[in-house]
Amino acid sequence: MFDLGSWGEFLIIAMAALILIGPKEMPGLLKTLGRWIYRAKKTFRQFRQTYDTYLQEGELEEYIKDTNKKVLEEEKEIPQTAKSSSQRKDDDRKKRTSKAPFDKGKDVK
Repeated sequence: MFDLGSWGEFLIIAMAALILIGPKEMPGLLKTLGRWIYRAKKTFRQFRQTYDTYLQEGELEEYIKDTNKKVLEEEKEIPQTAKSSSQRKDDDRKKRTSKAPFDKGKDVK
């Protein structure tokens, strides 16, 4: 619509917010927004530090290997006789079509 660049868009949003929210509540809203942004950055920073620590110590690779090993062991423990729902449906269809609903020699009225 308007080619004002990113600052122009920001100014339009700021002016709309000022009109809709009002000048009295705007400082409180900006303060709350600033706190949320600070908390998000702090949480991300802590996550990044933990990730870097695991990566440096090699524990992340070990954790991934252990998790993959556990998943493979659990897959082996699943009995081979367990069938998926589509396999059961196919088996049920075969049973229904293989059985005749009545004897061929008898006449049904």
